[in-house]
Amino acid sequence: MAELYSIVNRNIDKALNKVNAEINLNIDHNIFKGHFPTQPVLPGVCQVEIIEQILSSELGSQLRLTAASNIKYLKMVDPKIDARLNVDISFQKIEEGLKVTAVIKSKEEICMKAKLNFAII
Repeated sequence: MAELYSIVNRNIDKALNKVNAEINLNIDHNIFKGHFPTQPVLPGVCQVEIIEQILSSELGSQLRLTAASNIKYLKMVDPKIDARLNVDISFQKIEEGLKVTAVIKSKEEICMKAKLNFAII
């Protein structure tokens, strides 16, 4: 199965604990055939998973979501219109793992923002 997205560009600032990634969504991915057939939309859970995967890859550690205290979906992500997304992630190490603030944008428009906690596994 084709990947949901590919990373076009990414940067990490270890001193500031920030990661930025530019991704391209794969409109042909099976998830868009079921969500929804006539109007594809990137599911919110996939947006959270994208944040986790990018951060996990940059840190070289597997992560597990432990808390999502505040998630706001502000704009539907239509892969036909919003195929390229920017993912900004700030993180802070805490005793339980990582405290994360993330924003997903299409162009300059915020699609989703979240405050998440991850355990490092």
